[in-house]
Amino acid sequence: MQQLFFMVLFLVMIGSICVKCQGPDDKWWNRLMTQGLACRNDTCRRNDATCECYLTIEHRLTMMNEKDRILLLPFKGKFRPFNNTTKTYSEDEDDDFIAGDGFGSRMVIAVNRRFPGPQITAYENQNIIIHMRNLMHTDSTTIHFHGLHQKRTPWSDGVAFVSQCPILPGQIYTYSCYAKPFGTSFYHAHIGDQRSAGLYGPLVIIPLSSVNISTPQDDNDGKVYTVAVQDWNHFDEPETLYQRMLFGSFDLQRNEVINTTSDISGAKFSRFHCHSGIINGKGRFYNKLTTHNQAPLTKYDVEPNTEYRFRVIGAATLYPFRVYIEGHKSIRIVASDGFELEPIEVESLIIHPGERIDFILRTDQALSNYLLVAEILEVEPAFKDQHHAAEAIIHYIGADYNDKELYPPKAIPNICSDKEPCKIFNCPFMYYPEKKPNLSDME
Repeated sequence: MQQLFFMVLFLVMIGSICVKCQGPDDKWWNRLMTQGLACRNDTCRRNDATCECYLTIEHRLTMMNEKDRILLLPFKGKFRPFNNTTKTYSEDEDDDFIAGDGFGSRMVIAVNRRFPGPQITAYENQNIIIHMRNLMHTDSTTIHFHGLHQKRTPWSDGVAFVSQCPILPGQIYTYSCYAKPFGTSFYHAHIGDQRSAGLYGPLVIIPLSSVNISTPQDDNDGKVYTVAVQDWNHFDEPETLYQRMLFGSFDLQRNEVINTTSDISGAKFSRFHCHSGIINGKGRFYNKLTTHNQAPLTKYDVEPNTEYRFRVIGAATLYPFRVYIEGHKSIRIVASDGFELEPIEVESLIIHPGERIDFILRTDQALSNYLLVAEILEVEPAFKDQHHAAEAIIHYIGADYNDKELYPPKAIPNICSDKEPCKIFNCPFMYYPEKKPNLSDME
């Protein structure tokens, strides 16, 4: 017992020497919540030793105007009150709403009032200090920093009951670790299925060296975007979803069993039913193959003839997605799971839960608006007349962007054929999407 005591004391002393850990400054909690940001603006800069962030965790509802206590409905790419068919909201007002896919209203977990949580951007080797405040009424939680190796800081890995005790309701906990390795990562809950309910956010580590590093890296000139892709379920909270996966999922309106879907190889997914997909917390629900509910989408503004980096994060619960950009036959893969790659020109990429893939888009098409599409890799019978995908708008600056462009029709897929085969990055199949082995040149 005495040896164990001295061992623990030694580890605590090592931790205090290696990692700077400090208590929170109370003024930053509400300031960052109001701004919807994660980190202090006097830290996290290139020459700063630390990157200090404050994350407040709480429950919120989708499609709810909390200020006026009014349910929202999607309407032509905007929000409107459920009891007023003519009123819509400004972009500033929209910022405080949580959309999901615009169907109904369900509970999510917000971080600094955002869903998903705000991005943490640090520079390589910085000491990241993250104060976490749990304002959920009854749920404990932890946060795991997906992609960070946690060398010398295993107590900050965020695995409940393994590396730490859960953070109880009302408690504040401080994580402290190093920003290594560089690349695209994300932070997410590590208790139950809280990640599916929204407790996650991007975590980007900018490299200090520029040797053999793809560019652009930081967002100082507005040429880097983050794409957090998630599968979305309308009705069930995380713990209910677990029970559904054990005992079955049912359509309670039609009194029908929802059968487990599969991919083109025949491999079955679980009973987690995916109604739609969302990108950065926004998406739209297709009640038929080509008919959607006009919910607002995430928009990326791009200048023509310019290169942009897109950091794609697989934040899904279960389903993989194929990501492509309408009207653009080529994107350039430059990194995967934080590792730099020899650049690869492809038509699309496939991303699974937990993966991160960076690509460069050259905006060399006609001045217009296009859809970034993340389609779910499931095979649905044609008679179901369903379309499950996440979408976002790629808006070429200078192109029209009026009311009609806010809710574009379903994307026109890029043409892939024997004469014009498409190359897909990270494809687990011998062919995709059609059953012709020479359709897809896989990497």
